[in-house]
Amino acid sequence: MRALQLRTLDVAFLHLGQSRMVTSTSPCKRAIFNQVMGRDQQRMATSYCCAQFLVRQDVLLAPEALWQRALAAMDEPLPDGCEHVRHGSGMHCLVFESIWHVMFGYPEAFLPRSEDITLPIFLRIPEADESDLPDGARSTRDSRCKCEKKTHPRKEVQDLFKFLKTMNKQATKRTGQFLKQLEKKEGKEGKRETLLKQVKDVDELMNEDRSGLAS
Repeated sequence: MRALQLRTLDVAFLHLGQSRMVTSTSPCKRAIFNQVMGRDQQRMATSYCCAQFLVRQDVLLAPEALWQRALAAMDEPLPDGCEHVRHGSGMHCLVFESIWHVMFGYPEAFLPRSEDITLPIFLRIPEADESDLPDGARSTRDSRCKCEKKTHPRKEVQDLFKFLKTMNKQATKRTGQFLKQLEKKEGKEGKRETLLKQVKDVDELMNEDRSGLAS
């Protein structure tokens, strides 16, 4: 939130959903994908659940023709392939939930946040809930459970520790490489200064010899 307040967060697209969508496809979903995107679906869409996300303004405004198709699709009959879908079932909305990232220019297979190297480090958080349910494992609990204090399972802590350990290892490696390059540069600079001094000494000696001959 502080990054948003300070306007320092530069992310093209960030899904805010907690859990991954249940991956599924059908002739109707593929037909709606084609209707909206103007192309065939290359593979099954995978993403986070629902329609809560951040998107940068230039990314949002770029696909103007796509938004016109998406808006028109909402008023048109369901395309061929959706004959068995009940009218008014909100099929377009269901498909939109799984392809928002595609609309903003990302491939169908949307990476988990923890694997997305385009995100800042503090946003690459491993998913604590690995359930495939739309709202995670908590969706099977009574709604009263939402008031309970969130605990941190051992696996979540271990995953976070592994992630931080990996980041630290990479940082240490980069630091070592930098220091090694710096040491090489300092060595070359020392040799250069030595050679310059030798050249200067020889030049002075030759000038003295010329002066002696002239006298």
